[in-house]
Amino acid sequence: MVTKSDKTRQSLLEAGLDLFGEKGVDGASIRMVAKKAGVNSALIQYYFGGKEGLYKSIIENSLDTVWGPFRPVEFDVHQRLEKGEISKEEARQLILEASSLILDAFLSNPLPRSWMILVLREEIRSSEIFDMVFQSRMKPLYDVFTRLFAIVTEADPNALETKIRVHALLGQVMIFILKQQTFLKHIGQTSLTEDVVQQMKDIISDNWCRAFGQTTAGETK
Repeated sequence: MVTKSDKTRQSLLEAGLDLFGEKGVDGASIRMVAKKAGVNSALIQYYFGGKEGLYKSIIENSLDTVWGPFRPVEFDVHQRLEKGEISKEEARQLILEASSLILDAFLSNPLPRSWMILVLREEIRSSEIFDMVFQSRMKPLYDVFTRLFAIVTEADPNALETKIRVHALLGQVMIFILKQQTFLKHIGQTSLTEDVVQQMKDIISDNWCRAFGQTTAGETK
């Protein structure tokens, strides 16, 4: 059963996420967050011990929301990788499907975009919060992609070149998420249509396939 206390806490987390994403921690005051949440500002101290506590809770609380769609797949793939059960063709398909899943999740849900803004700020600061986010969520995801890519290309997953290639290829997914407004202005549209998103996915898949040694999905050079 969801209590009034639970609802109040959640309202503060959501309001803080929006305002901290828009204005930063220094630009968003406790009163601003409380007003957006529709509660007394003293409750931020009560539930989180102050603004910094609220900020940290937002980062931690959002991790499962942001990575929720990927965790079951990531866990299953990791277990199968450890057992050596994934073939070259399956690894290729898993990479393409996961890239599409990531793009869909971030484009369809406004929460992850707000959260990404916060994480980018922490990355620029090279903070302890970013280190926590990287170790608990980003590193496992990158590791899975790197190992799958190594299976497809018969490369060393620990080689610097392999990691650079995977980072660059994942970057093509993230650029459409982080620079969405730039992309919309570039193509002269105000929003992403289903057709545009599908073309984005197709081109991203083509780029992965070229890195696999294929000209398009299914065609070998």
